[in-house]
Amino acid sequence: MDKTSRVEIDSRGTIVRVDPSFCAMMRDTPDRLVGTPMLILTAPADHAKCTSLFVRLVDQGVAFATVKRLIRRDMSHIWIFSRGEETAGENGERRFTLSIRESAAPVPRRDPGKLLDATRFMIAARRQRRAIFASPLFTDHAWDMISLAYVAEAEGTVLTMADLTAETGLTTASLARWIRALRADELLEVEGDDGDLQDAAIRLSALGHRKFEEHIGKLVNWEPDEDVLVS
Repeated sequence: MDKTSRVEIDSRGTIVRVDPSFCAMMRDTPDRLVGTPMLILTAPADHAKCTSLFVRLVDQGVAFATVKRLIRRDMSHIWIFSRGEETAGENGERRFTLSIRESAAPVPRRDPGKLLDATRFMIAARRQRRAIFASPLFTDHAWDMISLAYVAEAEGTVLTMADLTAETGLTTASLARWIRALRADELLEVEGDDGDLQDAAIRLSALGHRKFEEHIGKLVNWEPDEDVLVS
């Protein structure tokens, strides 16, 4: 079964036609998708790359292929592989077709199931540690937030301030400070009103996702280093 979706856009990058497969992928309807700039559906961290590729396609006719994230209306996101090329339009108008299919996150490629299981185990272990030690000395709020964002992405759900409050026990003001710090390090992204984080969707940036998987991947495949073993 062909699971490739096709989206037709104009030279400004605005959607002019979608197929049922793309609507199902985005959990949306044709009337709401048509007329939307494709960039609005693209994760902010991928904007610069996708803009550059599309400009080159329009100006030079160079087809492209890329892996990026699309943001659904419910603020969940999906990794996709997208191939763009110019196709014949109607009445002399230029048209471009995007062939899209679901994709794994970018390389380095690792078993996503193992990474997710390892992250869930770490979250459960940290919950247990907090319950047993019950001391503010044993906290790492930044890591908790990144871990929860990774699991939310893997499960296709949205991480919210309410989720973070329930998990960390921090106040909204404290969480906002942590979010600002993680955004400054380009590890987190916030979709929504920066002035009211209660309704915002919080997710890993592309950089945060890559660094997190690099770390967890090394833990999953960890082997002792003879140079650091204690004799």
